[in-house]
Amino acid sequence: MKNSSNARLSLARSIGVCLVILTLFGGVVWCFRSCGRETGRLATGTIEEFKDAGIGILQATKAAFVEVLQLTPQISVNNQIIVNQTSPIAELGVVSKEFGFKTHFADTWLHSEKTMDLEANFRVKAGFDLHESFRVTIEGQPPKARIFLPQPKILSCEMISDAIVDQSHGLWNILTAKDHQAALENMRKGAQQQAEKSSLREEAKAEIERKLRALLGDRVAGIAFEPAPINLQPAKHE
Repeated sequence: MKNSSNARLSLARSIGVCLVILTLFGGVVWCFRSCGRETGRLATGTIEEFKDAGIGILQATKAAFVEVLQLTPQISVNNQIIVNQTSPIAELGVVSKEFGFKTHFADTWLHSEKTMDLEANFRVKAGFDLHESFRVTIEGQPPKARIFLPQPKILSCEMISDAIVDQSHGLWNILTAKDHQAALENMRKGAQQQAEKSSLREEAKAEIERKLRALLGDRVAGIAFEPAPINLQPAKHE
């Protein structure tokens, strides 16, 4: 009789323990499901919010770059690349300027000197190599675009007119067509150096930034020009 009572008591305890375990397990499952539903709701809300505002800025950014730079930049949303960069052209001039440049040529042979003074007008263009990286990241809520552009370059320095201002032959050292070409080449090199030292690249930066901000308005979080790549190749020794 006593053994039967002990058995019933032990069975009741076992059933009680099982009920407690099942109750706890059910609570844990309910918590996980509730958290999952809440996370899903938040994620869905974020996606819907981005659909409302993010797609608009993505399309506006693409359109602005096509209009201003004639390319589609690489666009990433929350560190995920959405659009890859494409460009139908290789270079784009943004600003140009004309300037005059003079050079003096002289050569002496057997104490006989010949000289030539030349002047020319040059047209220099500054802009972008469109093979380089143009990146846009879209982040935040409401989404805003952070634009990263390469450094602008001097794309061309073209001679548009030239004239010999003065020339003088030596007694037996006569000016030739080859001398004229050498003087012109020296003038081209000098004009290129002057163009590289000019403020034209800074003007190109200002112009691009002005145009992008005008088209995108307060959708722009910032515009940055990335550092020019450093040439790490060792110098050649003669």
